[in-house]
Amino acid sequence: VFVLANDAQGSLRAASRRVTSGEVMGDEVVVLAGLEPGEQVAASGSFKLFDGLKVVLAADEPAAAAPEQK
Repeated sequence: VFVLANDAQGSLRAASRRVTSGEVMGDEVVVLAGLEPGEQVAASGSFKLFDGLKVVLAADEPAAAAPEQK
């Protein structure tokens, strides 16, 4: 996956991240390891990304909260 984070100058940049996936539920996949709570990931268009690419978000829509696991 690609994580989106601000660099030292405040620009949003893409960084590839290896994750461990788990159960598939419809069109969603559980991520078991490799991401921290609150990290922003590219949900669409990630095939166009590469490490260090400056990213501009198309719309500032709030990210959906991940369901709590019990």
